[in-house]
Amino acid sequence: MPADPSTIADGVRVAIFDLDGTLYEGDGFVPTYLEQLEEHGGLDPELARGELDQILGGVHGLRVGDLYDPATDRVLRAPAWRIIEVTDWDGRSVDDLRIGTGIGYGQGLVYIGDAWQAVRAVALHHGVDREASRASFQAVRVRINTAADELLDTSALAPVLAELDRFEYREVMTNTPEDLARPLVASMGLPDRFHAVRFGVDKPLGLERRIDEVLEEFDVTPDEVLCVGDNYLNDILPTVRAGCRAIWVDPFGTAPHEGPEVRVAGLAEVAPLLRDGR
Repeated sequence: MPADPSTIADGVRVAIFDLDGTLYEGDGFVPTYLEQLEEHGGLDPELARGELDQILGGVHGLRVGDLYDPATDRVLRAPAWRIIEVTDWDGRSVDDLRIGTGIGYGQGLVYIGDAWQAVRAVALHHGVDREASRASFQAVRVRINTAADELLDTSALAPVLAELDRFEYREVMTNTPEDLARPLVASMGLPDRFHAVRFGVDKPLGLERRIDEVLEEFDVTPDEVLCVGDNYLNDILPTVRAGCRAIWVDPFGTAPHEGPEVRVAGLAEVAPLLRDGR
């Protein structure tokens, strides 16, 4: 059962925020990403954009909240982290021995939790190799660092940053390497408002480890830790499994909501939650 939004931040001493898709919003980076995948991996950008729009719009065989298995080119539907259905790319059900089994970390699956991962799945489905995918990702991150105002929406960030002083300790965590994300973090003013920014943390496992460290380092209970993120597998699942509080920023609204986290449609809804209960 979801937690009470009006008290989600009450008594919280440590706040951990995701970066990509949480502290900025929108998919303005997608055209640049697809252009780079065309250049480096030969991906047809029009075909890819059409499939991506369908995925994010919930009308494709692969939807937000699903997992894509590049090894078999199959889609795994596991709303409560147990596989209930396996389909092909176009949504046709197929027999698979994994039906009924649980989902764990580190299985080589791509969780479709945001536009970044949806693009990754489309590229993998169309045979873009690992090196081309890496080069494309690096290129789009470099472009973001020089044109953040053009490619990202940070219009809801300032009210959130204004509420952070209530927490004794606050940090940002991202899977993106430091050399590709540090300029963006600086341009967003995050080092001025957070005690630490951690890069290349390998979420979800990295978040699990960091929560354990935070509990010991700051002598807090899980109920005194709040995590805010948009990717359920990376940001929210490790949080609720640790017994901490969570705010899930989910602009798509298509994935099942069965956990105790508070679910919001965008960053603009986060600031009021941080204010409530003072």
